[in-house]
Amino acid sequence: MRTIARLMGYFFLKRLLSWRNAAFLLVVIGLLMGGALDQQATRQRVSAGLGAPRGAEETFVSPVSSLHPGSSRMNTWEAVTATLRMSGAMLGGPLFLLRAMTPLLAFFLLLAGLLYAYDMVSRDLETRLMDSLLGLPIDRRILGLSRAVGETLALTVTLAAGCVAALVTVSAISALHWTAEQLARMTIFLVALGGYCFLFVLLGMWISTVARSSRKALWICSAVFVALFSVHAVVENAASLDRANLPDLPEMTDGVWANFNDARSRGYPASDWLPPEVEEYFAALDAYSSELADFIRSRHRAERWWSFVSPPGLLLEVSGQLLQDQYHDALDVFYSPEIERRPASLGASLWKSAPEIAWLALLCLALMALNIRTLTRLEV
Repeated sequence: MRTIARLMGYFFLKRLLSWRNAAFLLVVIGLLMGGALDQQATRQRVSAGLGAPRGAEETFVSPVSSLHPGSSRMNTWEAVTATLRMSGAMLGGPLFLLRAMTPLLAFFLLLAGLLYAYDMVSRDLETRLMDSLLGLPIDRRILGLSRAVGETLALTVTLAAGCVAALVTVSAISALHWTAEQLARMTIFLVALGGYCFLFVLLGMWISTVARSSRKALWICSAVFVALFSVHAVVENAASLDRANLPDLPEMTDGVWANFNDARSRGYPASDWLPPEVEEYFAALDAYSSELADFIRSRHRAERWWSFVSPPGLLLEVSGQLLQDQYHDALDVFYSPEIERRPASLGASLWKSAPEIAWLALLCLALMALNIRTLTRLEV
């Protein structure tokens, strides 16, 4: 164990203090701060346009009148994000900022992980450093494990530091308040984000070992990035919602519209006294909401397994549950009078995203074993 710890410390510090790691940190901070400041400014403009907050502790329930031409997962993700963005009470706090940046991080970290590791082994082979490392009286499996964990830990620490620095700075500028639960959600998600990046570092390291040439490994890693991006695009297009299968939003008649306009100027009547035409419209809205919620939930159950072949989709599914504290299940954003609205909790969000997190961990373990096996058989 002492040998493993020393080797991990060596590779960790070597990577942490490298110029490539410093450049990665600056890029992460720049991307997150720029994107987060833009999202926060947009939310403040929307909040100012909405006027007084609709309620400091609860999201506003309204029917979903339009859906994006994408999968049910993306529509759920977008609906929750829009709810947080349009809340006058700045719901979600820093969770909203990290959530808004997740689609960018999903592809940036995929590419960064591969480029981070494409020459991790091949360069040592080219400079003959690998001869010295393999000549040490150390089991190759220990050497491979220590290197993979040490270098990836440096990348994870850098990524977490960049995310925290950017979010703290933006929160201070925007006067956002953090709660203990929000901090816990962000911490768990950053761990998952580190595991996501770890996956592609391991993949890049394996490609570097097999290719034995940095130039060849770079081309292969670039091709892998394009392939994974294409798989995600194909999966999203294949899962796109068919408008013909969606329920129709009830049409607002002239009488209902006139009644709403009159209520804006005179005040809304009590809920137990509404004109029959308005009551019929609300009943139709309830029926529409129930049908839409049932449709989205059934599609999501089928599409959820598709994300297991699309790493960006996997990360978006995890972020969709963890980076929101308003719903017991993110799918609850599609309101239905027939579904009980349970309070949001960290435990519920973790349970909902557990299959994706477990699959991510399993992939990391499989690639770790593959790297150790390949390094063990490496000939120099």
